[in-house]
Amino acid sequence: MTTAILPRHFDVVNGDADGLCALHQLRLAEPKAARLVTGVKRDLALLGRVDARPGDSVTVLDLSLDENREALAGLLALGVRVEYFDHHLAAPPAEHPLLQLTLNPSPGVCTSLLVNRHLDGRFAAWAVVGAFGDNLAAPARALAASLGLADSETELLKVLGECLNYNACGDHAAELTIDPAQLYKRMAAYPEPLDFIEQEAICLEIDRRWSEDRARAMAVKPVLDTPALYVVELPDAPWARRILGSHANALANAHPAKVCAAYVPHTRQHITLSLRCPAGHPQTADHLLRPFGGAGRALAAGINDLPPARLPELIRHLGEVAEAAGAPTKNGENSPSTASMPVAPGSGDALLVVDVQNDFLPGGSLAIPDGERVIAPLRQWLGRFAAAGLPVFASRDWHPAEHCSFRAQGGPWPPHCVAGTPGAEFAPALELPATVRVVSKSTRCDSDTYSAFTGTDLDFQLRGLGVRRLFVGGLATDYCVLNTVREALRLGYRVVVLRNAVRAVEAQPGDGARAVAAMLAAGAEEG
Repeated sequence: MTTAILPRHFDVVNGDADGLCALHQLRLAEPKAARLVTGVKRDLALLGRVDARPGDSVTVLDLSLDENREALAGLLALGVRVEYFDHHLAAPPAEHPLLQLTLNPSPGVCTSLLVNRHLDGRFAAWAVVGAFGDNLAAPARALAASLGLADSETELLKVLGECLNYNACGDHAAELTIDPAQLYKRMAAYPEPLDFIEQEAICLEIDRRWSEDRARAMAVKPVLDTPALYVVELPDAPWARRILGSHANALANAHPAKVCAAYVPHTRQHITLSLRCPAGHPQTADHLLRPFGGAGRALAAGINDLPPARLPELIRHLGEVAEAAGAPTKNGENSPSTASMPVAPGSGDALLVVDVQNDFLPGGSLAIPDGERVIAPLRQWLGRFAAAGLPVFASRDWHPAEHCSFRAQGGPWPPHCVAGTPGAEFAPALELPATVRVVSKSTRCDSDTYSAFTGTDLDFQLRGLGVRRLFVGGLATDYCVLNTVREALRLGYRVVVLRNAVRAVEAQPGDGARAVAAMLAAGAEEG
């Protein structure tokens, strides 16, 4: 008699605040017996540690897809079902029937916030903790406010998030206050993080050790301090490795106009470095570190194993970039102002045509007033970019038939731009070039987005082409154009809004003008 082999489940998660809080939300909502695979924050290639069999399943949280791509492919080929949530910049893998992927590298997003959206906010207080731990104070406070939390309660969640994040930093688990796997087991008993803080002594223990390490770090003088760059070398010691990421966050918060770097040299002949970039900086943190083997996001990135011989080169590189960019002003614009830049396209530029589709034009199901008038000026811009040999992108709504934004599903809009229908096609008169790169957005029934960046690989494609400035026109000024421009600015791109090539829905009179004013106030240039 043969004994049936039951399928197993593995939870594979970064051991920092964002990873643990994302997992905790999921398992509160969907309890499941699972084998936990986690480690210190720098342990990124955890998927390779999963000893799965055909028919098993895996949930992956807050781990870079680039660091786990080969292991993911192996699991899928083996017949393992994989659910993957992450916010680090990476090219999406090919679609696979066993892969459910939620990937969003936007700078205001972390994995805990992605899971919170997935669960419709069922355990949102833990998402607040994860966002604070990932140094996303503004989204964390906004979510806390929506929950009706008192300021004192929000501050407690902030401290918890920072403590959980600090606890994951070190070369190995022995350097931490508590192993992330054991910490998660303690968290798992508490649906509410405020109860966890009140009842678990480990919170005070982590906070005490964090305060000691933080005081040591703050006493260290910078090795370089310029108007645009701040660099600190911490000693080769366990406390320095524990505090490195938290200290980089503290430096960024203390010097919001500067690129901030903190690093620790190791006796085993490598350097660990953590980098933070201001919002609106011409180059993102991950872009700055990628030539040196680093990875991360727009505002935060790091290197685990930098050869010491390359450190002077890296510091020189950061200094040159910072000097060329100038110190950002308080409103996030660079000095000299982007308003002085010429609007003629050149090297490093790309054109993005936003949603010029039949359903948004006269006769369409969601016709935008005078929407057809964007076509002529956009054709002129298309010609200029073609003549210069510069890349052209076109975004499109590509909705399923039962999309959540449609009125029949409780949304605000009539059905429009349903994938594969004539209404979703680009306006023929636009005459997009054969080389156009099409970006399809809002493709899931349960997810609506107005930005061409959200849920797509647009940012990855632009960075791969070396694009630094984006010319944007299309439909509609007060929705998709506005949100796309805001997201592009948050990702560190310079943006030129083509004023004669946008039109607004105008749900309320003046919405279009207000949208343009908001884009310019955020740092966009008028073209």
